Amino acid sequence: MPTIPVGATKGADQSVYLIVTNKGDMYFPSPADTSVQTRYLDKLSPSLNFPIYGKLSLAPRVDFILFENKVNHNVYRAVQPVISLTYSFKWPEGTDIRRGLGYGAVTSTQPAASR
Repeated sequence: MPTIPVGATKGADQSVYLIVTNKGDMYFPSPADTSVQTRYLDKLSPSLNFPIYGKLSLAPRVDFILFENKVNHNVYRAVQPVISLTYSFKWPEGTDIRRGLGYGAVTSTQPAASR
């Protein structure tokens, strides 16, 4: 799942990100196949992640779904818009849940080295 920073709004933790995920399944034919079994199923989901406040962000997404069955080779295509709220955090090992939820998300920038 590649995460690409698109633009910074308030700092390293407050950037707008483009997130692209793709999941696919493909099944080989067998003599006992039925028309309800899947030949392939692919789901491509590009999403933009906009920070709202702190670690809470709004993530509009579009799911592109492509499906074909094994026997009749009927193809199903769908486009599904989704809007979700996300809360990202880093949970260091050995901390309790309340303290883990307070840590910020993992950022793409490294801290500056001191000389």
